[in-house]
Amino acid sequence: MRAFAVLAAVASCLLVATCDRAHILNSATILERGEIAQAWNTVVATGDRSFRHFGVDINTTPAAAVKAPRPVTVTFAGTRPGYGVAVFLEDENGNEFRFGNLESTSVVIGEPCNPGDVVGYAAAKPEAPSKPVHVHVEYWPLGARPADPEIAIGDLLVRGSGK
Repeated sequence: MRAFAVLAAVASCLLVATCDRAHILNSATILERGEIAQAWNTVVATGDRSFRHFGVDINTTPAAAVKAPRPVTVTFAGTRPGYGVAVFLEDENGNEFRFGNLESTSVVIGEPCNPGDVVGYAAAKPEAPSKPVHVHVEYWPLGARPADPEIAIGDLLVRGSGK
């Protein structure tokens, strides 16, 4: 039974990633400029504990606009542990986009957004002097488990490179 559940989960992720590519025509880039700084599913050590990083961190310019990648509805806008100031968006298929480490949000729960609508702004200054400003991006296909945003929606993460 467990093997079937694992196979079903893998098939679901493959199907969703394929379906997501079809949305490219009705989509927008999340950030205009930036560079992937922290990859998905890496181990991050902070002091005496470590955890898996189930998103990507994109270094960007201070206060950069963060945009909706496709037609979505806002499911969360505010402060959440582990994310700081964050915005969660859900598309018509139940796929969720989570953006964290923001300075502010510009949307409210229940608000519909079109591709390219600004949903928030990157932090105005870094968390620490040794870290550049970055936006944390997660992708949850069907809201179930996080998937690698670079594989699933890589075309939508960043338009240009550079800080």
